[in-house]
Amino acid sequence: MLLTDRQTDRQTDRQTDRQTEVDNCSFVKCCLMFLVVFYHSILFYSGIDWFVGKPLYGVDSLKWLSGWLNSFHIYAFTLVSGYLYFCLRYEKGKYQQLKGFLVNKIKRLIVPYFFVCIIWVVPITCLFFNYTAGDIFKNYLLATAPSQLWFLWMLFDVFLIVYSMSGVIYKSNVISLIISLVSIIIGAIGGKLFPNVFCIWTGFSYVAYFIFGCKIRQYGSYKLDRLGVFPWFLAHIGLYVVVIYLKSFNGLIFKVSSFALNVILQLIGAVMAFLVLQKLAGYVDWKNNKLIKAFSQISMPIFLLHQQLIYFSIYLFNGHVNPYVNAIINMVFAIVGSAIITKLLYKVRVLRVLMGEKQ
Repeated sequence: MLLTDRQTDRQTDRQTDRQTEVDNCSFVKCCLMFLVVFYHSILFYSGIDWFVGKPLYGVDSLKWLSGWLNSFHIYAFTLVSGYLYFCLRYEKGKYQQLKGFLVNKIKRLIVPYFFVCIIWVVPITCLFFNYTAGDIFKNYLLATAPSQLWFLWMLFDVFLIVYSMSGVIYKSNVISLIISLVSIIIGAIGGKLFPNVFCIWTGFSYVAYFIFGCKIRQYGSYKLDRLGVFPWFLAHIGLYVVVIYLKSFNGLIFKVSSFALNVILQLIGAVMAFLVLQKLAGYVDWKNNKLIKAFSQISMPIFLLHQQLIYFSIYLFNGHVNPYVNAIINMVFAIVGSAIITKLLYKVRVLRVLMGEKQ
């Protein structure tokens, strides 16, 4: 009887923890969005051809930091999206009809894509880049390289791909693994051979992380958290160093090994970020912090608007201040500026709808 009571208490605690994890996903997604903003704030100084011109000062530490952030932030967000998708569909009974599901995702992802493209991304991008009408058509109308908004099309593609196979993904771990591996291969080969129209090949590349998020929800994250978050963090850092080292070699074997390890790196990084931020959500008591809660409600609009503001701050301060100071200015300017613009837009109901806000 005592053993039964203990088992019941343990089951009750796990159910409570699972609901808490769902609630904390808003905080987790908010943190990941801010990491993306931080990533873009330092990317100019990493040596990547991301903006017009070149940094007057190169910084190796920012190059390593940006590469490390890029190895997990969007993958973690995709994992969290899969985690919530599984909860909503199989526990809350939502997303049962394709039509309703499709309408929801179009409103939340595709409508804001075109709205933000038209009023914000394309006009400002054309101020800094010598884009032709053909470039705009290819990059933005066909969404082959739509600045930071690629994320919206990627997520939309992933939702549709996974939705079409949700039944077998739910029932079979083996088939889930096969779908994940095949999707990664399709994404890699398709991206090399064909145009990335509507980010379809990118979408295939992210399916595995979404499915893994579904599986974490299905079986419980406590199984991944038994060792604590520190071993996940160390494993990710160690593997990141190995992947960077392998990329310095030429040859097919090194390229294949680097690609495979990079996928594992991204998966470990996604889990690491999920576990760390879930722990952090409990420590900061974010629901009772007005500032954190306010930002969690507008994190997506900040993501949609931030990159073009960083263009302006780089243009104004590159070469005039220390790169680290410029990176801080970039981030503050992007977050504060995006938040102000969002607040102004949200004063009009139709603009809230066009920005994809939940109604």
